[in-house]
Amino acid sequence: MRSPIVTTVALTLVACSTLLAIPASAEQRALLVGVGKYRVPGHDLPAIDLDLDRMQHVLNLMGFEDSQIKRLLDEQATSRNVKRELQRWLVDGVEADDRVVFYFSGHGSFNPDSSGDESDMVDEVLVTHDVSFTSRNGRRALNGVVDDDTLSELIEAIPSNNVWVIVDACHSGTSTRSFTMDNQRLGQGELLAKSFIYSDMPKPQSKAYTRSIGSSAGDNFVSLAAAGDQEQAIGTLDGGVFTMGLWKAIDEAARNGSSLTVHELRDATAEFIRANVDAGRVHTPQVEGDPSLASGSLEIIPLKDGNGPNRKKLLQIVADTDREFDFASNAEVYELESPLELTMTVPIDGYLNVVTVDSKDDAIVLFP
Repeated sequence: MRSPIVTTVALTLVACSTLLAIPASAEQRALLVGVGKYRVPGHDLPAIDLDLDRMQHVLNLMGFEDSQIKRLLDEQATSRNVKRELQRWLVDGVEADDRVVFYFSGHGSFNPDSSGDESDMVDEVLVTHDVSFTSRNGRRALNGVVDDDTLSELIEAIPSNNVWVIVDACHSGTSTRSFTMDNQRLGQGELLAKSFIYSDMPKPQSKAYTRSIGSSAGDNFVSLAAAGDQEQAIGTLDGGVFTMGLWKAIDEAARNGSSLTVHELRDATAEFIRANVDAGRVHTPQVEGDPSLASGSLEIIPLKDGNGPNRKKLLQIVADTDREFDFASNAEVYELESPLELTMTVPIDGYLNVVTVDSKDDAIVLFP
């Protein structure tokens, strides 16, 4: 029988912190949809999984538990599944005061107007994994999409009075889908416009078309979209530039213990895009929806005193383990810069990692 392994780790004590409990919040739901793989060849987007990871981190900083966040990625993100989860996950068990978030990262596009309610004669659509070509009124069109009319109806059906819609996609047409960025901040590499372009695709008849989820969605939502009507949201090998900027703005606010409104978040994200994208590729995020929601403060957890998602996840891993480890230290009280020795008896073969999470919720591997 193999004897337990006794390991002693010597560290230097730099600082200590107290874990504060996060107050219990109301029920809240988030649906994150990312489409980087499409059934139609030649339209895939890179690093969409990174977009979802960043948005999940953003939501954790806003107090969402992982169990309150549902993700649909690539093959899971069909038009049927997206509509179904909007109807179920964002509706069932949700009440008026609960927070609800819908996020989409992928291609946007246009279809010929199917209901006759669009002044620009096109339906704006989010392109899901199962996209295919069809014909509508003698013109080429897309199946496997979620159009703006449908999305408006689904948003309106959500019982919450606090719905946040975030779209990292674009609809402006271009004959060039990919191009190269020469920018030292985000590096050199291929960029992709997040717009699904196809032959005979309808174009808005007005130069000032409205790229929104529709006016019929009521006053229970605020939306933040990646780009203006005539602009292209950009995808990179490291994820969407818009999502990257949003993630950095929320993370910085959490580290500073400050708050943001949706308008302020839009401005901070726009500044990030201007600072990191070549001048000819800059796109400006847009805010629509209920003005009171757009001007209200977002709930952001300040990253101090161990009160952050990384610390919570680390503690949850410990709580979920079914094994106990003998653990001892070389003293009960320490001063700064004093040596710290931790002795652990490890009863199984494996690898030992010692990880600390500091007061800003940065995870640091101390051993090995």
